[in-house]
Order: sequence, then structure tokens, then C-alpha cells
Amino acid sequence: MKTINGPLLLKGLKYAFGNITNHSVELNKLNVFPVPDGDTGYNMSRAMSGIPSVKESESTSIVLCNVTDSVLKNSRGNSGTILAVFFLGLYEKLSDKDVLDSNDIIEGCISGYKASYKSVEKPKDGTILTVIADCVKGGAKDSIEETLLSMKLEAYESVQRTPELLPVLKKNHVVDSGGLGFYYLLEGLEKAISGSEEIILKEVSSFDDSIGDDIHDDEDEEFNYCVEGIIKKSNTLYGMNKAGKLHNTLGKCGGSIVFIETPSLVKFHIHCNDENAIREAIKPYGEAIDYKVDNLRFEVLERFEHKEYDFIVCTDGEGFNTIYNDFGITNTLTNARFQDVSYDELYKAISLNNSDTIFILPNSKNVIPTCSLILTKTTKHVVVIPTTTQAEGIAVIERFDETATPEENELNMLQALESIKSLKIAIAQKEYEDGSIKISTGHWVLYNKNEIVDGNDDLMGLVPSIGALSSDINNINIYFGDNIDESTANDFCDKLSNFVGRRVDVNLIEGGQKAYALLIVLEKY
Repeated sequence: MKTINGPLLLKGLKYAFGNITNHSVELNKLNVFPVPDGDTGYNMSRAMSGIPSVKESESTSIVLCNVTDSVLKNSRGNSGTILAVFFLGLYEKLSDKDVLDSNDIIEGCISGYKASYKSVEKPKDGTILTVIADCVKGGAKDSIEETLLSMKLEAYESVQRTPELLPVLKKNHVVDSGGLGFYYLLEGLEKAISGSEEIILKEVSSFDDSIGDDIHDDEDEEFNYCVEGIIKKSNTLYGMNKAGKLHNTLGKCGGSIVFIETPSLVKFHIHCNDENAIREAIKPYGEAIDYKVDNLRFEVLERFEHKEYDFIVCTDGEGFNTIYNDFGITNTLTNARFQDVSYDELYKAISLNNSDTIFILPNSKNVIPTCSLILTKTTKHVVVIPTTTQAEGIAVIERFDETATPEENELNMLQALESIKSLKIAIAQKEYEDGSIKISTGHWVLYNKNEIVDGNDDLMGLVPSIGALSSDINNINIYFGDNIDESTANDFCDKLSNFVGRRVDVNLIEGGQKAYALLIVLEKY
């Protein structure tokens, strides 16, 4: 086809919204800029979320006008705001067109790129701006379908080049999330116009206005707040280019500025330290019909429920997650290799937690040093209880008292940790010899804390050593993992129970842990 009208353009943009939304989770995971998490896919989807409700018109000009207004009002974060500016530039170029041909589409996208580039204070190569610029390199083709296909392919190649242009992307082995989002926009548009494939929008939850900024540039780390707003301009300022002084004023207040002006509205985004200065700056220009402040340091903690205390617990799977859930603890960092939980993962979990006191159970000796480092970096009240197994974590939580002070609970849990005996049983992966202890590959190994105390080719042969450690205790909890069948664990539990006698309660619990066949806690109540 040589031209498209308003209804076909609107169909294409609805498909574009659906395609971005269907890939929003993927885009969020790609984002490497945010502090501390990424919402690029969410913000791009949210910006276009009003398009399905835009009224149909035969005129592409009217459709673009209504779409631009909708995207502007719904945009959040840098990626959403840049998308809004792109549509504004597109509309300004094509505002007198009732139908669009291939040349119009290319020229409109060039105008959208220029507007987007101009709106960003410090534009960078390797971002969504680069992909927008590159998508038109193929120029106009004989038909609309060929033009859109060329734009989609050019955008895809551009996305693949982004890691070479932006070192942080290459370092993290990802492409730019905003650029990929723009590719998905073009892909949806092309599929709709060509009729090659129907895009079915996956079910999405309602949008939450509290989701914040999706890009936090390293150069802006000195700023504490992200402020976004929409100003309905006063009648005396109606028209284009009437708010230039406000743009300049905001430029002196912070960084990462995105500024959009339409005849009736101003949309802005800025990182700053003095949020009140922004409020004062916008007052002379009209009414703030939308205004939002995010804390860049703590990821808008206001949107999380405030608690007096909370726990962050490291686990290796659903088994122990379920056990911790029974104690009311849902904030778990779950990883099959949870002993490798990173500084960033822990710091993020702390930053997103809006509690007066945060107790951390590392449940691994390898995570304890990471926790110690975090204590030197965070301003929050964080208490680390240095548990080295998931079973130890359960033992100390059992001593937690909701009516006690944080200091009293810290003391109680540390005393509990000191009083228990923590054992681990695993299968030897190689030969071991130390004094009287000689262990062959495939034998069962018994650890007391992190010290090997016995080995045997028969699991039941370890019972006497455990019994010898049980002389002064009255409770034993045995957690069996994924690498031992339940019947064998039951036999072991029965044999140990018979060995220690009725004076000791012996309990078998499914832990599902990966690294050790059995985790055992000996304790005295």
C-alpha cells in the first residue's frame, strides 16, 4: 500500500503497545542503569497504555494528536518520557496530514528523534536515542509495508550494536533495554500494517503510579530525588516555546532533565537535591496536574508498607522458603547457590525494605563478609545474625519475640546461635584424610559447624558420633534435602531417636536443601 489512514495507524499503534507490554518483563530484566532496579519495560508500556482508548478518526493527524496527548500524560521515567517526546516530534511534523505515505513516516520519525535528542540533557550513544536515529537509515521504500520492515530491521541491527557504544552494557552482556523496547514498538506497528501476525495482549496488572525512574545515570549519583510532573499552562502562556525560562531554571536545579512543551502542557523530569526548589520554580507557569517525587537512594520507600521490623533471609529453594513462611517471613533471597548471594542483591533487598529494623540471616559463612560490608554502607538499622546454615536460621527465629526491643531480640538470637550445635551431613566428592579421620569418595561426611568430625560408608554409622554430641540437649531437628530420599531420612531419624532415648525429641522436616543431605540442629530449650 502507498498510504495509511487514521484507523490503520491507530491499529498499528495498538499493536505496538501490545508488543511492548508483552515483552515488558524481558525489558525490565535488561535494564542495568537503575538504582537499584529497572522498570524500562513497565514505563514504556505504561506510557502507551492509553492508546487502546483513543477514539478512532479517519485523519492520521487527529489520531496522532490524541495518541501524543495520551502518551504524554501516561509517561513515567526517562524511557517513557523520551517516548512521549518522540510522539510529540512525530505529531508536530505530520500535524497537517490526513493520510501518511512512506516519506511522511520517515520524516516524522526524524522529527521525533530530533525532539527526543533535544529533550535529554546529556544524550548518550547506545541508548534508545541511537536506535530511533538508526531506524530511518534505510529511507523510504516503494510501499508502507517495505518501509516499516526496513525500519524494524535497521532498529534490530542498531540494538545489537548498543553494547559496543555503551561500555556498561558490554560489561553486563546485555543490549540497551530502551532501544529494544523501541524495536518492539516498530515490530508491533509493522505486523499490524502488513497483516502478517495478530498480537494478542497478555493479561497485565493495573499500572501503579508509584513506580519510579527507570534510568539513574552514574553521573547523577549526587542527586537524591527524581521529580516528574505535568503542568497545565496558564492562559497567558498558551502556545509553543512559552516556557523556555522554566527549562533554564530547572537546568540549574539538577541533572537528567527531560523537558517537553506542548501548546497547553509542560512535562518535565529532573534529578535534584532540593525538591522544594522545583515546586517554587513551576508555580508561575500554571497548575501542576500531576506531580511525583521518588527517592533515588531508597527506591521510593513510601510505596512499601512500613514495619517495625523485618527479616531478609538467604535460602536455596522452596523447601526452606515454606518453613520460613510459616514463621511469617516472606522476604527471602532464593538462589540454588545462595552462598553466592551478591552485595548488589543484598543491598537492593535492604534498600527496598521500609522497616525500622532489618534482621539479616545470611545462612552461609560466605555471605557473612558481604553483610559486614553492607553494614558500613547503609544508613538503615540493619542487624546481622551470623547464621551459617538455613537450619540455624530457623533455630534463631524461634527465639524471636515480637514484644521485645530490637536490641533484646538481637541478644536473644545471638545467644540462641551460640547455644545450639549445628551439624551437616554430605556425600564426599573426593578423598579426605586428617589424623584419625579417613574418608573415601562417596562416603558420608559429618560436620560440626564447619569442621569434619566423622566419616562412614554407611549413613547409619554416623549416629553414634551425633549421639555423643547430644548429651546435654533435649531437642533435635533434622532437615533432609533433595539428594536423599525420604525413606532413608526416616530410617536415620528413627535410629538416632533410639540411640538418644526418650529424653530427646527428634523431629524430621523436609528442607529441600541442595548442598547437604541433612542439616541437623541440636538444642536445649
